[in-house]
Amino acid sequence: MRTENIPIEAIENGGDQLPNPHLFYHFIFRDYPITHVHTYWEIPIVIQGAYRNVLNGRSRVIGVNQAVFIHPHDVHELYDEKKPSCHLNFMVNIDYFHTLCDAMSPTLFEELENRQDLYFTVPDWELSEIWRYCALLRPGVADKAGDIELVDALLLTTLIRLLVSQTGMLRTGYPAWLTDLIAEISDPKNAGWRVKDVVKNAPYSHTQLSRLFKIYTGKSLMDYLTEEKMLAAANYLVHSDMAIVDVATTLGYSSLPHFNSLFKERFMMSPSQYRKLHRSDHKENFVH
Repeated sequence: MRTENIPIEAIENGGDQLPNPHLFYHFIFRDYPITHVHTYWEIPIVIQGAYRNVLNGRSRVIGVNQAVFIHPHDVHELYDEKKPSCHLNFMVNIDYFHTLCDAMSPTLFEELENRQDLYFTVPDWELSEIWRYCALLRPGVADKAGDIELVDALLLTTLIRLLVSQTGMLRTGYPAWLTDLIAEISDPKNAGWRVKDVVKNAPYSHTQLSRLFKIYTGKSLMDYLTEEKMLAAANYLVHSDMAIVDVATTLGYSSLPHFNSLFKERFMMSPSQYRKLHRSDHKENFVH
């Protein structure tokens, strides 16, 4: 059996790439039935049809909106299971992947390295966000190195967050009180919580909680809460007809300009622009 070893430097211009990037992506309309390994992390997302992914001898069918993180040096093959099939494929430099994981949590990279079968689902509204990041990485769009770096980080962080949230990773080492607290933060009925509300429901003072939260999650309490609120806001904008001011109020923001500023910082567009771009009547644009 022939095995190909494919370094990231050998990727050809079959899709879109930038000079010396951390991350490449291709939109691929074929399978890859040759047994091969990489010297980079690979993340295929199925856009149409279905594929059979044979990963280190274990076979699994992945359909539309499903994805998988493939480790460097994993042995795998990718077969068409249902035609026509196409997938969006990301290739990520190992060192950059490691650096970004460390920024999210000091234990994340090691857990990803040691865990097999890193399959997850990319909801439509998250997929549309990923498409937008890809568009920003097209040559001539994000020309400044700082802009490219930001888009790379946002795109990859989105994929990692989806994997982590769906597999329960990083939760196994949490103490019970923190696991319960995070579940309460994620509960829709607590969407309007502020930091003081989180502290009120924790067994520690504000100072102690902030320190412990950072140690366990790798994020400050404020940053974590804001990220949860912005993701909830995006979901409301796409899947409800709530006025933007009502979305802000539901999430505990009395100042609409402040809410708009936070949202734009997270998604690089205003709430109204995000709603217009991501409404369900644009779903047909996901498949080309």
